[in-house]
Amino acid sequence: LLKNGRVAGVGYVRAESFINMEEFAKAEPELAALRQQFPQHPQLARIDFYLALSRAMQEKFDDAVRDFDVWLETYPQHILRTEVEYWQPVALFYGGNYERALPLYAEYQAKYPESVYAPEAGYRSALSKYALEDFAGAARDLEAWLNQYPDHYFKSEARVTWGDALAASGDFEGAKKAYRSVTKEAGAFYFMALNQAIKVYK
Repeated sequence: LLKNGRVAGVGYVRAESFINMEEFAKAEPELAALRQQFPQHPQLARIDFYLALSRAMQEKFDDAVRDFDVWLETYPQHILRTEVEYWQPVALFYGGNYERALPLYAEYQAKYPESVYAPEAGYRSALSKYALEDFAGAARDLEAWLNQYPDHYFKSEARVTWGDALAASGDFEGAKKAYRSVTKEAGAFYFMALNQAIKVYK
């Protein structure tokens, strides 16, 4: 393999296999070593993306955000840009940087409305407002989101958060309505909505 110059390709496939198996702790050192050993690797953009993603998935959010920032500057026209523009605010959001995540989520949803990630970007945008204590704004966005994506798998969680946002902004009647919209099929979220509704009624 060394003689045929295939080590770089095999190393990349090995590292990508760890990503595909979601073994991010194993993928990270493989990707970092690959990048250092082969700085002109033909798959360098993907290596850098996977490296940032593996760090994000291990909750190394500061490192991941830094990597995503560098990636966007380094590869402005790459086909993976849409992926990075989604995962960058994810890392920011889970790292607690809601102020920076919020406009990036909104921008992503506006730029890529047909993306599979667009619904979640819109939801996380609303959650960012909630985290920043813009409860009225979060309530409006969550209601609009639920109208746009009524069957999304986050719908029950979103309805509970919608009620919380309404209650926090002083709209107790609206909060009761939101909590009552969570059905028994929602499982744990149904009981969560009941508990929150009881607090509002009290």
